[in-house]
Amino acid sequence: MLARLGIDDSSLTPTSVTDALPGAAASVSSSPARSLHADVMSDAAPAAPAAAAILTELLLYEGHTDDAWEAAVTLGTSRPMWMTLARQRETASPGDSIAIYESQALAIINRKKPNQYKVAVDLMDRIRHLAPAAGEPHRFAEFLQRVRTEHKPKRRLMAEIDKMGWQHDPA
Repeated sequence: MLARLGIDDSSLTPTSVTDALPGAAASVSSSPARSLHADVMSDAAPAAPAAAAILTELLLYEGHTDDAWEAAVTLGTSRPMWMTLARQRETASPGDSIAIYESQALAIINRKKPNQYKVAVDLMDRIRHLAPAAGEPHRFAEFLQRVRTEHKPKRRLMAEIDKMGWQHDPA
């Protein structure tokens, strides 16, 4: 998948990615955006090798957002880099951004640290704004219902959600 970058993705190791870094940025060519699955931030996924995160960051720095996305999906990357990619792709691929924001919001909620619930709710608000652009106007309402159902005992989370005024009109 990353052959355009001079990386044989069938035999990737952290060392092979590190070795490919110097040539990867120089060999990036512009390409049309690819439709990739955005279910890439599951808590079960192993931590991304540092070299893969560096490659993604380098591609973003060089202005190759689609190639950075492809590298992150293929090789993995850090949570902060996923958030950067999501922000970069909000206009061109809002569905990809929504998938990342949903995953990150749930990860924050599942940490059970009430002082971080506001961050999760802010991500939910981004989802609310992006859902219509993604052609999925009901996606936010469904996600909100899921969060309310699965995390009902978390009173401080429910209070943060209620502050947003979403209890009766989620859209």
